[in-house]
Amino acid sequence: MYKRILENCLEKQFFKGKALIIVGARQIGKTTLALNIINSSKYKNEVVCFNCDNYDDREKLNNVNL
Repeated sequence: MYKRILENCLEKQFFKGKALIIVGARQIGKTTLALNIINSSKYKNEVVCFNCDNYDDREKLNNVNL
């Protein structure tokens, strides 16, 4: 796998206490890019990922009581 130029820029912005939103067309590797950055970081065991295509994840995000 090739390391993307964008990956270097995003690595500097991850884990700064702010939300980071990656947008783009379908099927271009947004999730893969984010997971590569997460898995190569020292924080990988502290990260929770949600997939809003998954009904259970979507419900967790919709329920303010959890």
